[in-house]
Amino acid sequence: MVKSLMCRKLKMNLKSIICVGVISSLWSFGVFADINPDGDCDELLNSFAHATANYTLCTINHARPIHVCESCIDSYLEVLQTYNQIMKLDVEDDKPCRQELINLDRLQVVEKGYNFVLDLWHKASCSECFKKDDNGFTIANQTDTTLHLKYYFELTEACILNNLNSSSNVTSQVCDLCKEDYSTLNTYYNQHKVVCMDIVDRINITRYKWSTTLRCCLDRMKFDMPFIVSTGALCLLPLLFYIILYFSSKNAEFNIVLEQNRWRSESTSINS
Repeated sequence: MVKSLMCRKLKMNLKSIICVGVISSLWSFGVFADINPDGDCDELLNSFAHATANYTLCTINHARPIHVCESCIDSYLEVLQTYNQIMKLDVEDDKPCRQELINLDRLQVVEKGYNFVLDLWHKASCSECFKKDDNGFTIANQTDTTLHLKYYFELTEACILNNLNSSSNVTSQVCDLCKEDYSTLNTYYNQHKVVCMDIVDRINITRYKWSTTLRCCLDRMKFDMPFIVSTGALCLLPLLFYIILYFSSKNAEFNIVLEQNRWRSESTSINS
């Protein structure tokens, strides 16, 4: 069930998942035996296999609610670090590790596994929730915007939970007491919409709970009713104006016809 949700939510590529999942197995069964890298390259390949497998497992375990960014950042950075080491390391005969492990692997399991990790990370917009170092690389520190949104989210959720436990009149008390916290969260999110899927999912859950479960938006409709009525009345004014103008013009035409008929009658009587 969780795997199905994850694939549907983030549109995973099935072939990529299979590639990542079988890297460790392929290495264990000796599929790469013909490549025969040296010790350092061997260790890196094994580390990369475990890193990609750990990242895949982490994303599946945190698919719902979505926490794939903040919960899997360490696994993601480990994949990047190991892959970059493979690209840079030289083995015997001055052949790079890339040639030993990737170019000689017809299945391109390593490359596809790495691309899968990047693809999933980018689809979840995870980089938007983390800071970057001076070289532009993602680090594990969350951005100030992310921390603020998480703080406002926790305040709103705590307010709702505490007042639900102590109140039998859900709509009136919870909505009134938590209105300020919810408004702060919603306003701040609308001002900073470029965030990762972890935050988007939190906001969507809170909005659904606020509007559908608690039905707090009904109170807003009550406050907006005078505005709606006045707006509707203003929209009807032009229509009423044209209706009055239409009947006034008809009445004026009728009076003109009567006046003309009266003069004709008087002229006829004088001439006779």
